Amino acid sequence: MDHWKNGATMATTASGPATGHGLTVSTGEGPYYVIGAALVTSGKLNYTDLPGDPIKIVGHVYSGTDTSKPLAAAKIEIWQADSDGVYHPEGNGHIGKYAADEIALRGHVLTDGSGAFQFTTIYPGHY
Repeated sequence: MDHWKNGATMATTASGPATGHGLTVSTGEGPYYVIGAALVTSGKLNYTDLPGDPIKIVGHVYSGTDTSKPLAAAKIEIWQADSDGVYHPEGNGHIGKYAADEIALRGHVLTDGSGAFQFTTIYPGHY
């Protein structure tokens, strides 16, 4: 993963930033991965309305090394820091071990038939 300003990340390929050409490099689960986060059905990852600058994330997922095979129903797992760089929760494991008020900015989206996905959130701070 390439790190953007303030800790946001972007998928990369072996030749650089993901541009729709080439395969995404395999990475680890990262810090504070929580299993079992809910599907983001509203398109809003910031469902607890934490303060921060709003952003919209849009992308596509393809099978193979070009854009000829969109991947429908691909699961995109999302967990990010808030605008102060804090994860909610700051821990790992199954989401069921945390109280509802400890969970924010976590979830997953599914790609549509053309491999597209989108969601809104806030710009993450550096952690």
